[in-house]
Amino acid sequence: MTPQMPAWLDPSPWLGGSGATPGDVERALVCDAPGPRELAALLSPAAHPFMEAMAQRARALTQRHFGRTISMYAPLYLANYCTNGCAYCGFASDRILSRRRLEPPEAEEELAMLKESGFEEVLLLTGERTSHAGFDYLLECVSLAARWFHAVGVEAFPMTTREYALLSEAGCTGVTLYQETYDPRRYDRLHRWGPKKDYLDRLDAPARAMEAG
Repeated sequence: MTPQMPAWLDPSPWLGGSGATPGDVERALVCDAPGPRELAALLSPAAHPFMEAMAQRARALTQRHFGRTISMYAPLYLANYCTNGCAYCGFASDRILSRRRLEPPEAEEELAMLKESGFEEVLLLTGERTSHAGFDYLLECVSLAARWFHAVGVEAFPMTTREYALLSEAGCTGVTLYQETYDPRRYDRLHRWGPKKDYLDRLDAPARAMEAG
């Protein structure tokens, strides 16, 4: 079943029920204090001709808030087990490849080498939640990484609010979770099977992470 568009992506309630117009998009682009109405306009089909203007506004805001800086981090793949059938991914469960995970002593050895190389931030990656590399395993690896790095991110499977809170307590400082596409129909086609096929669960996961601190 194709997932429905989440209500917060529908601009109609914020735009009088009529949908966004090019004028709404232009006003959103110059707004000094954008809110839900402006976000709805910039996410609407009417914004398509304004992609370059949106990119330039985003660039200007990024430089204003962060300056001309580059943040370096090292990715560490902990495991490549997965139960998803994502059409674009080399780790999809129907791909024929060697599957394994780094055992905690191996992970710590890798972390030590990355630290010795001068990195101060690390990103821990896994595939979908599996019996081989589930939450408890990820939590242990976050605890290990926090001993070496002041910034520990995870790029893994969606979790519950409680699980995100436990990661935070263990030293996790950030979460990356790719949605790949916000078009529900395209999302349904690309994610052939597995937990990642649940569009709304994945879409809501960053909010759960924020709620967990």
